Amino acid sequence: MKYYRDYRKKNREKRRRWNREWIDNNRDRYNASKYIYRDKCKRDVLRHYSGGEIRCAKCGIKDIDVLCLDHINNNGAEHRRVAGIASRGSAGINTYEAIKRDGFPQGFQVLCANCNLKKEIERKRKERMKNSFYRNRVKEVVQDGVN
Repeated sequence: MKYYRDYRKKNREKRRRWNREWIDNNRDRYNASKYIYRDKCKRDVLRHYSGGEIRCAKCGIKDIDVLCLDHINNNGAEHRRVAGIASRGSAGINTYEAIKRDGFPQGFQVLCANCNLKKEIERKRKERMKNSFYRNRVKEVVQDGVN
C-alpha cells in the first residue's frame, strides 16, 4: 500500500496525463461508468433514508427520477458549507457521497420534487408572515375575495 501511495504522489502529473488520455480515448465507457456510479450512489442514500423502499416521505411516489434528498431542518446551505460541497453543478452526487462517507447522519428525508417545493413555499410563506405589513395586506386581500 505504501509503495502505491508513494508512487501516486511522485507521479501525480504522469497519472493525470494518463487518466486524461484514457478518458479521451474511452469517452463512452467513462460516461457510462460515471452515470452508473452516480445512480447507484443516489439509490443507496435514498434507500437508506426511505427505510428500505425508495419513496417520498409525504406522498409515497416511487419514481426515482423525481425523488431527492431533503434536509429536514432546512439547513441545506449550512450542511453544504460544513461538508465542503459546492452549491452548484454536481451538488447532488457530492452530497450523496458526503452523506455515505459520514455514515448516513440524521436529519434527512426523501421527498419528491413537488413535496420538496411545497415544503419550501410553506417555509418562505411562514417567514413572510412575520412581517406585519405583509400579514395585514394578506388579510385585506383575503377579505376582499381576491386571490
